[in-house]
Amino acid sequence: MKLLLPVAVTLVFAPAALAAADGQLAFIRDNHVFIADSNAANPRQIDKDPREKADLHWDPFQKRISYFVGSYHNNELDRLVVIDFAGNQAAEASIRPGTESDLGLRFVEGLDWLPDGKARLWGSINPSNCEMFDFDVKTGQESNWQEGECGTFVASPDGRHIAALGLVQQLVSEKERFDTVQIDNREGLYGGGAADIFVLAGPVWSPDSQNIAVIEKRAHSGQAAVIILSLAGVATRIPVSSAILAHPALAWRKQGIIAGSGSRSIRIDPATRNVYPATPVDLAETRRLAVQRQQADALKTTADAAVERVGGKDAVILQ
Repeated sequence: MKLLLPVAVTLVFAPAALAAADGQLAFIRDNHVFIADSNAANPRQIDKDPREKADLHWDPFQKRISYFVGSYHNNELDRLVVIDFAGNQAAEASIRPGTESDLGLRFVEGLDWLPDGKARLWGSINPSNCEMFDFDVKTGQESNWQEGECGTFVASPDGRHIAALGLVQQLVSEKERFDTVQIDNREGLYGGGAADIFVLAGPVWSPDSQNIAVIEKRAHSGQAAVIILSLAGVATRIPVSSAILAHPALAWRKQGIIAGSGSRSIRIDPATRNVYPATPVDLAETRRLAVQRQQADALKTTADAAVERVGGKDAVILQ
């Protein structure tokens, strides 16, 4: 049963936010939020909040900026502040006030803004396992709790479900640390059946958000397979060549499941379970997305360097 914690929220209804120009930067300098051109030129301070700030984020849906100001009241885990593009405070919410237990989330390590205005927060329970939940900045209430292996949470394309690898066993050797797969926090939804497994890629979602896929390696036999797991927990095992384990990449496209890398890639038809060599057309989307990620990483690196030159930190690209 999930413990319902008391909440402390301050709401300030501000005038409509000014429009942010694509490519502009937001960053923190001298405990204030600044907006500047894409090269960090012409910076202007937009807030009047003198508190120390960290972990600046841009909400692309509501066109707002958020930051954390640390724990100030009631032994709270953290405190999230939201401002509009003009610097007007839209909300300030305490995250888990009155928290003194050593159980659960130790501190907030990441944030993503969702289309419904909630913030998806996550952080570690221990070095291997993490907790994630959705946080309503208007009410301070939590929902959609998830626990699993850090770095494995994946939202479905429709945003209604979360897949992840299960909690990592503690105090056991790596060779005995077997994997499980879960959807919507249903622990142990799939764990290899009668065989212990290692998950080497995935989970990835089907385009219709009804299934996930992983690449598994059986711990004792070394056999490789692609597993399709439905929302209801029905598993379909498709054996594949162990050669795929050398580069166990995985993606689910409209034309099917693409597993492996380069010349060893295969395409699986989920309906028939047939396995085919991947064609250049099959791999084109994967290459395109890889290029997009590289371009996004390069833009972030450039923005970080520009902000550092003007004495700032936590560069965020407004787009």
